[in-house]
Amino acid sequence: MNWQGSFAVTVIALLGFAGCASGPTFGVVDWQHGARRGVVSTTYGADTAPAQRPACVAALPPDQYAKQRFVLVRYQHVRLTRTAVAAVPANFSLKEGDVVELWPTDCSAGGLSRISKVLRTGPPL
Repeated sequence: MNWQGSFAVTVIALLGFAGCASGPTFGVVDWQHGARRGVVSTTYGADTAPAQRPACVAALPPDQYAKQRFVLVRYQHVRLTRTAVAAVPANFSLKEGDVVELWPTDCSAGGLSRISKVLRTGPPL
């Protein structure tokens, strides 16, 4: 085989290997309607002091705060990394590093973001 033939075989082999390597699968996010892909970065527990809670959660009465779990989610918006505070749905078990579909709102204005689905569990990539 001449050098051109072995070069062609090498290129084909490399393309074949590249096709096998795929990125992480996250699931589909409803970008068109305002959802974002976010990563859970902090969980707020019952032992979190009111002074350490975000503004949208700190004002909740203690009994209402105790009935629900809250998380801080980091997400990309254009080139900026932003954060949002979300209530964890009752049927979800979230931990730091989980990737979720997030519907962000402004916590400083009193809004709680919504998590609609878990896209991937585990530590961040």
